[in-house]
Amino acid sequence: SDITDNLNLALVYSDHLSQTTREIDQTLRALNAEYIEPAPGNDPIRNPDALPTGRNFYSFDQRKFPDYETELKGRELVDQWVADYYAENGEYPDKQAFILWSVETMRHKGLMEAQIYALIGVELERSYGRIKGFKVIPEDEMTHPRIDVLVLPSGLYRDTFPLQLEYMDTAIRMIADYDEDPSFNFVRKNSLEMEA
Repeated sequence: SDITDNLNLALVYSDHLSQTTREIDQTLRALNAEYIEPAPGNDPIRNPDALPTGRNFYSFDQRKFPDYETELKGRELVDQWVADYYAENGEYPDKQAFILWSVETMRHKGLMEAQIYALIGVELERSYGRIKGFKVIPEDEMTHPRIDVLVLPSGLYRDTFPLQLEYMDTAIRMIADYDEDPSFNFVRKNSLEMEA
């Protein structure tokens, strides 16, 4: 069954690759102010869904990143960094700044965002691969306190990934409002200090 599915998929890709005049046809349609359907872009080897070409492409669906694997990698990187920081300084960092660049996010598919979620201690909830919300990781499952984050998006990031900024804002506000000891939840501690 797997080999049949793979062979059928190969036939689909072959058909998409054979549509060699589609880009010219679509360019003429665009110049005629006609609708060009959106689709993900990229090298067809890296992303076969980029085929057939000649569509109004975007880098990727921002509702789907970071994906599950990237989320786990972000958590792993944060755990390593926080452990190293603690070993060197004898205390946990209170806050960490992240400068977000759209092109970098397109390259790493949300690894920085995954690290932000790992630092504040939330897990992404998904439906059909799309982020639909957040779940607070319980304190006893965390390897470090909830570390506050300062998110500094570039202007292009803001324009390219507004939904990602909404996601991060939602998650950070959720943790700032989470009824938890501020000595463990630095997001809440800093939020309460600013409010006072």
